[in-house]
Amino acid sequence: MSRERQCSGSKADGSPCGAVPQLVNADGLCPAHRPGGRREMSERGRKGGRANKRAAGLDPSELPPLTSHADAQSWLETIGRAVASGRLPERQAQAAIRAVAEWVRAEGERAAVEVLDELRAEIDELKSSLASGSIRAI
Repeated sequence: MSRERQCSGSKADGSPCGAVPQLVNADGLCPAHRPGGRREMSERGRKGGRANKRAAGLDPSELPPLTSHADAQSWLETIGRAVASGRLPERQAQAAIRAVAEWVRAEGERAAVEVLDELRAEIDELKSSLASGSIRAI
C-alpha cells in the first residue's frame, strides 16, 4: 500500500505541516516550506486579497440629484467610469442603470401628462371663447 507524501516542514508552533498531499512535491515540501516559499505564499495572499477585495462603489456625493435628462446622462457617465475603473461591480452598476432608466420613463410620463393638461386647458379656453362669441369658428 503506497503512502501519500506528507510535507516534512513544520508550523511555527512546531506541529507538522498540514498541507494536502497533492501540494507536496518529490522534494517532500509543500509550496510554503520550499526555499523562498514563505515570500511566494505571502505574495499569493496579497494578490488574492486584492482580487477578492470588494469594489469601493460610488459615493452618493458623486451623483447629482436626478432632476433632468442631463442629470441622467451624468449618472450614466459616472456609473460607466466607475465600472471601467473597477470601483463599481457590474451587478450594482446594472441596478443603478435600471434606476436611471425607470426615472427617465417616469419623467417622460410626467412630461406627457403635463403637455396633455396644457392642451386640455387650451381647448377648454377655445371652447369658452367660441361659446361667448369672442372668436369665430373657421
